[in-house]
Amino acid sequence: TDKKGFFLIIFLTFILGLIELTSIFSIMPFISIIVNPEYLNNNYYLSEIKKYFSLDNTNSFIIFFGSLILFLNFLGNLLNAFVHWYINVFVYKFNETFTKKLFSIYLYQPYNFYTKINTADLKKNLISEINRIVNGQVLPLIVAISKAQILIVIIIFLTLYNTTITLLIFIFFSVNYGIVYLIVRKKLWTMGTKSTFYLSEIYKVINHAFLDIKYLKLMRYEDKFLNKFNIPLKSYTRDNAISNIISQIPKYLIEFLSFAIIISLAIFLILLGYGANTMATLSLYAFAGYKIMPIIQQIFE
Repeated sequence: TDKKGFFLIIFLTFILGLIELTSIFSIMPFISIIVNPEYLNNNYYLSEIKKYFSLDNTNSFIIFFGSLILFLNFLGNLLNAFVHWYINVFVYKFNETFTKKLFSIYLYQPYNFYTKINTADLKKNLISEINRIVNGQVLPLIVAISKAQILIVIIIFLTLYNTTITLLIFIFFSVNYGIVYLIVRKKLWTMGTKSTFYLSEIYKVINHAFLDIKYLKLMRYEDKFLNKFNIPLKSYTRDNAISNIISQIPKYLIEFLSFAIIISLAIFLILLGYGANTMATLSLYAFAGYKIMPIIQQIFE
């Protein structure tokens, strides 16, 4: 069932990639017609579409074509929402199965097993660590695989359209983002390891306090346990806050690089003498960037 669900996700994201690709490449002729109405009559395929649907004039075709682009975007967003829902259902069913299996393994351990370990660690694993693994690794991995498939489809067709421009953008983006990602990844890995340790200490203090509540009350150790609790709690919440801040850095970098690429591309096209095609080509890459940017953000999250 898990294999079938995973391959269904792959299939749906491939279809989604084709829909996104169609909507991206449809923007170029749409802008070309708006900039130069004669483009409609000079393009064989567009003129045939015009004849087939009995569209009387250029304005009628623009309305029809614009509506078609909107429909493709709506269909893409609808399928995207369904895929996102299905991925979450798939992952949380995996969470449920994994948690039950781990709990079963713990229960069937011999008694000696429990005399050698702190049961607070077992509780932590079942209650929080599995959720951290699922939400922090399994879910992002499946999302990254599904989004990477869409990204690859779009990049391949952009490369076929204009290899030079696409490769220059890809190299510029990859080098800048890759450097920041490597720096951020190392920092997040270190803080994630520390957070796991602090969370374990928090569970141990809580478990110890409630198991020995009579002794704690008798000896008036409330303040002592609160101090022991506050030290790992403060470090855990601080590191989580810093991790969340650091993890947002690539998002803002993507937004800046996307804007820089569009401006640079406009200058590049003008210098190369693309002339009337500049607006159409620019709109193609701008719309592709609009579609690709959230995909890249989700992959690197």
